[in-house]
Amino acid sequence: MRHIQDQPRYLLLLKRMLKPGGRVIHIDFQKQDLPVGPPPAMKIAREDLVSQMEAAGFRLVAEHAFLPYQYFLVFAVR
Repeated sequence: MRHIQDQPRYLLLLKRMLKPGGRVIHIDFQKQDLPVGPPPAMKIAREDLVSQMEAAGFRLVAEHAFLPYQYFLVFAVR
């Protein structure tokens, strides 16, 4: 989410636009040197993303680990 300006406002709007029971899926590259994807400076660490989402009123409800270079997170409104 580094490329999104005013992230708190964006997440607030996202939260308000979700239908009841809706989910937000976030798939991103792990923040490290990898053989694919952007450089680490352009990535967000999983822990930082979870913190941002929780601060915006979301909670992590699922996480999948089947991708070799990415994390796959599912969030719901608290």
